[in-house]
Amino acid sequence: MPTRTRSHRLEDISIVEFQRLLPDEWVCRSKDKDYGVDLEVEIFDDDGTSTGLLFYVQLKATDSEEAERSVSIKLDRLEYLASLDAPSILVRYCDATNATHFMWISNIFAQIGTTSAASATINFSETDAWDDETPSKVLQTVKVLRSIRSETRRLPLGLTVDDEGKAGSDVFELKLAVSKLQGMSKMINSNRDPERCLPIVIRLQGDAIVASIDVVASITWKMDSFSSDDVLPRLAYALAYMTGGYEFNRQALELTRIIHANGYTTNNRLFASRIAQLAIDDPTIAADIARWNRIHAIQDQAYLEYIEALLSSEIPMEKRESSITIFFTDAISDHDPTDNQRLSTIFYSFANFQLNTGDLGKAVSSYNKARKLDADYLKRPYFLNEVGSCCFWRKHFKSAAVFYSASYDLSPNPQVGICAGDALLYSGDFVGAERMFENVCAQAPDEMKAAEALTKAWLSSWLDEFYQRNDMAGTAVLKDRATWFSVIDQAQEAEEYAHALGAALVVAFLNDDDTNLWADAMSFAFATQDSQLILGTFSGAIWRNGYEVYALFRKNLEKGNLPQDGLDHFDQLANALYEMRPANQLQSVTKRLVGENNYDSVQDVPDEQ
Repeated sequence: MPTRTRSHRLEDISIVEFQRLLPDEWVCRSKDKDYGVDLEVEIFDDDGTSTGLLFYVQLKATDSEEAERSVSIKLDRLEYLASLDAPSILVRYCDATNATHFMWISNIFAQIGTTSAASATINFSETDAWDDETPSKVLQTVKVLRSIRSETRRLPLGLTVDDEGKAGSDVFELKLAVSKLQGMSKMINSNRDPERCLPIVIRLQGDAIVASIDVVASITWKMDSFSSDDVLPRLAYALAYMTGGYEFNRQALELTRIIHANGYTTNNRLFASRIAQLAIDDPTIAADIARWNRIHAIQDQAYLEYIEALLSSEIPMEKRESSITIFFTDAISDHDPTDNQRLSTIFYSFANFQLNTGDLGKAVSSYNKARKLDADYLKRPYFLNEVGSCCFWRKHFKSAAVFYSASYDLSPNPQVGICAGDALLYSGDFVGAERMFENVCAQAPDEMKAAEALTKAWLSSWLDEFYQRNDMAGTAVLKDRATWFSVIDQAQEAEEYAHALGAALVVAFLNDDDTNLWADAMSFAFATQDSQLILGTFSGAIWRNGYEVYALFRKNLEKGNLPQDGLDHFDQLANALYEMRPANQLQSVTKRLVGENNYDSVQDVPDEQ
C-alpha cells in the first residue's frame, strides 16, 4: 500500500493549525501547487462583509524544536512572493512546540539585505509569534499595504505620536513638532485609519526618533536636541525621504515645499540629497536644499546621487545650467585646496558639463586645472578624447590632433583614430591625416568606420594635391565655405565630379547636420562612378542624417530618369547603411567624445557631516 511521508502529513497539519488561528469570518483557501503559494486568505468583517482584502501564505513546517524560529528558503521563491499582486507572509509552524511564527515578505528582504546566494535563512523573533492579537495587526498591515500599492496614492499622511506611556519634556517637544507640521499642510493630519490616510507613527527610541509605517517600513535618525525647533526640520526631511521612497510623490513634494519655504536643514546628508532629488523638476529649489545642506562639500553617496540626478534630468538645460554651475563652483571652493585628487575630479566633471553645454573655452580651462592637479589624466584616453573634442570644435585643430593622437596611441580605437585624422586634416597636415585614416581603415571592425576612414584618406590626398596644384598654404581656406562652394560650382561646370565631391566633403565634415550639402555630396560621389567613394560618402551621410538625406539624393536620381533597377540598388544600399546606424544619435559635440561622458568620483568618505 502507498504510504504518505512525514513531510506530507506535516504539511497538512500546518495548514489545519494555521486555519485554526484565523478569525472565523476569514476565508482560507488552498492554492494549486502551480500557483506557487500554499494558501490565500480573504479578510471579511465581523458581520461577514467582504473587505476586498487578501494575502498569501507560504507555509514551512518542521518537527524540530531547534528549528522553531528559523527556516531556509530559496531567493527566487521570495522574489516570486514579493511580485504577487497581494502581500504575502512566510509562516513557520513547529509541530514539536505547536508554535507559529510569521513574517511579511517585505520585512524578510529587509532582514537578509542584498545577497547573491541562492537561498537565505530567515530568523524569527519572539515578536514574530502568532498570538490572539495578530489577526487585527495583519488586517491593519494589509490595509496599509493596499494604500502603499494604490496607483493614486492621494491619501494624506496621518501622523501620530506613540508615547508608550512615557511623559517628560522630550515627549512633549516631539508632540509639539508633530502638531506644528500638521498645521503646515492640509495633506498632513492626525488620522490613524489606513483607509483614509497613510498612517505613520512617531516615537522616541533613546537618543533617536523612529517613524514607522505599520510593520512595513521604519526609519530612525539620531537627535542631538529634542526641542521642537530641532525636531521639526529633521522630521520633515525623514518623512519626505520615506514618502518619496514609496512614491507618494504628492505628499513628498508637499513636504519638500515645507522644507524649502522654511529653510530647513538636516544633519543627514543622504536625506538631504534625496529630498533635493525629489525637487529636481524645480532646479532652483533642488539647488537651495542641496546648498543649505552642503551636499557639495563631501564627495560621497549623497554628492554623487544629487549631481547625477541634476545632470541626467529631462528638464531643459537652460533651466538647470545655473544650478549645476553653482554646485560645482561651491564644491571647488569648499574642498580642501591641498586635496589634489578630489579637486581634480570636481574640475574634470565640471569640464565635462561645460563641454556638453557648448562652453568650450571654460571646459578647456577646467580640463587643464584637472590635469595640473592630477597628471595621470594625460594617461586616460577618455580625458584626452574630451579635451581633443573641445579643441576641435573651437577650431584649434593642431591641439586637437595632439590629444586625439595621444589617445589613439594609448588605445587604438577606430573612432578616436578618425577624430585624430580629422584634426590632422583641418590643421593642414594632409599627409599625416592620410596615414592615420589608412591605419584606421586597416583596423576598423565595421564597414561604416572603414568606409569613412577610406573616404577621408582619399579626401586628405585630394586636398594635398589641390593645395599643391593651386600653390596654396595655411588652413584658413579650409574653414571658408565660400571658397569651397566656388570650387563646387567650377567643378560642376567642368564635369569634374571628384573635385566637386572633395570640396563638398571639406565643408560637410565640419557641418554634420547640413542635409542639403550631404545630399549634394552623394550626388557628386554617384557621378564619379567610384564604388568606394559612393560607399564612403553614402555611409557618412546616412550615419549623420538618416533617411532624410537619402530621400533628397533619391529625388535627384528620379529627376535623372535612373532606371527602376538602379533605384532599387540604391534603396537596398541605403537600407543596409541605415540598419548599421547607431540607434541613438548623439549631438555633434559628443560624437567626438567617443562614448558616454565620464564623471570621476571619490567615495571613501562617511555619509554623515
